[in-house]
Amino acid sequence: MLAVLVGCGAWGLHARAAQAGAEPMWYTVRPGDTLWTVVAREMPGTPMDQGVWAVMQENHLTSARLVPGQRLALPQAARLPRE
Repeated sequence: MLAVLVGCGAWGLHARAAQAGAEPMWYTVRPGDTLWTVVAREMPGTPMDQGVWAVMQENHLTSARLVPGQRLALPQAARLPRE
C-alpha cells in the first residue's frame, strides 16, 4: 500500500487505475494535436472545458502544451461507448 501512496507520474496513474480495477486508456499525441482536439476526438459528448481539465489533472499537466509522441492517460469518460 505504501508503494501506491508514493507512486508518481505514470506509476501513480497506473496505481489509481489498478485500484479502480481498470487499466488507463492511453493516447499518443500526434503532430498538430491539442488538448482540445484530443478531447473532441477521444471523449465525444464531454463538455470541452471539463474534458480538458480532466486530461490535465489525470496527467499532472501544468500547461496545455503537448509534444508529439507524448502519452496521455485518458480519464474514465473516454471509455464510454460511442454512438
